[in-house]
Amino acid sequence: MAFPTSPERWNRSSTFAMGRAASEESDAMRIRAEGDRASAYTQRVKEVRAEGSHCAITAKLNDTKTVLVNLIRTAEQVDADTANLNSEAATVNAALEAENVPLRIIRECVELRKQRPTRELVRDEVEYELQMLEKEHMETCALYQQTLFACGNELKRLDDTRGKLQYDIDQKEETIRLDSEVLGMEVGMPSPMPTKSSILPYTWTGTSAELMSFAQDVCATAQRLTSKSANIRAARAGIEEEGRQRALAALRKRVYDTENLANELKMRIAQVDADIEADQAEKVSLEQAIQDKQPALELAKSRLQARVSRPGMERVRDVAERALEAEVVDLQRSIEELALSRERVIANLARLVASREQLAADLADKEVALRIDSACLEKMDGIVY
Repeated sequence: MAFPTSPERWNRSSTFAMGRAASEESDAMRIRAEGDRASAYTQRVKEVRAEGSHCAITAKLNDTKTVLVNLIRTAEQVDADTANLNSEAATVNAALEAENVPLRIIRECVELRKQRPTRELVRDEVEYELQMLEKEHMETCALYQQTLFACGNELKRLDDTRGKLQYDIDQKEETIRLDSEVLGMEVGMPSPMPTKSSILPYTWTGTSAELMSFAQDVCATAQRLTSKSANIRAARAGIEEEGRQRALAALRKRVYDTENLANELKMRIAQVDADIEADQAEKVSLEQAIQDKQPALELAKSRLQARVSRPGMERVRDVAERALEAEVVDLQRSIEELALSRERVIANLARLVASREQLAADLADKEVALRIDSACLEKMDGIVY
């Protein structure tokens, strides 16, 4: 049987087939190499992209944590200033309530001094100092009320700022939690392409920075108000204490002067009593002298009358008659002079009694005024700032 293909042709066909197979194998190897290179490049790009996004997320996470720390520090400062301002407001409120005590005492002293006797109701230095001290206390109350009003407004600002800071802190904490979860993701889930964020980075940074700057301004205002309030309390306490010391000095001087006047009145009354006693003794002595001379006068008159009744030629103006007449005249003149002296003593005694009554009334008024001023002095001395 004869074959249709010659050996040469068979060899050529086999050689061609082997060459073609080799070429196809070479092409396949090249294609695989190119695929490996593309796969390696794609993997490298993937790794680079993943590393870039990881670094970006890490950087953003660190930035967020830094901002969160600053926000928390600012919030703590706001809390501290709020506590300080609240404490100062409570102190001012207590000081305002405490003002009622000295004000009440001052007004009691003013009303008490109005009860002095009429002749003691003078606009003296004590009244002036008490009025000035009451005015200073009223000014202090007004300042404290203004301070409390300012503290209330500033506390509202602090509270509002603290709320904004807390909201930003909560947002930052949630962002840190989400970014931490993003960093920890290893397997993704099928999901639609998310929308892009609408807030730019500089806006994000500026919002928190602006809020912290505003919070620092609010804190600085609160600190200034706290310091100013403490200075006002210290200054007003010094002013009130100085006014109280002036009022006390005026009261002590008034009490001292009143005591001196009362002592002088007592000495004068004692002198008047001595003069009254002496005049009364003089009156008794004059009356006794008049009574002692009355019998002698009657005797002299009787003798003269007896001699005048002598008969006829015996009635001569002899020496005896003139002596009796002189005796009668002398006794009458002496009695009249004694009576005049007695009337003068009686008149002077009446003036002394009236003077003593006036001095006693003045002394009684001084004693009442002294008791009132002493009571006021005790009340004012008990005030403590």
